Amino acid sequence: PRLDATAELVKKKRTKPPPQLQFTLDHPVSSMPSFNIELVKITAKYAAVLGRAFVSRIAVREQFNPEFHFLQPQDANFRYFTALVDQYRKQLRWKDTCKTVQARFGEKLRILDRA
Repeated sequence: PRLDATAELVKKKRTKPPPQLQFTLDHPVSSMPSFNIELVKITAKYAAVLGRAFVSRIAVREQFNPEFHFLQPQDANFRYFTALVDQYRKQLRWKDTCKTVQARFGEKLRILDRA
């Protein structure tokens, strides 16, 4: 009975939705061959490390290569590519992310100790 009352109290006090998961990504359902999906992932990893200049150079060099068409903004998989780059950049900044998660977790533990 006490747990039910506590759960109801928590539901009532919740004013905003929980934070969005940081390291998740919706993969597009497409007819792209697995080789091309791997090419997008590998290119995104290099883009996360080497930056926009790398993407620009590859896009110019491979502009007539259909396998690299995902680098063109009008392509359907361009958003997937840029989302992957963002996710890989977040992973490269993992120390900052870990500190943020630890601070949030510590705050929640203090709240539980007070209860």
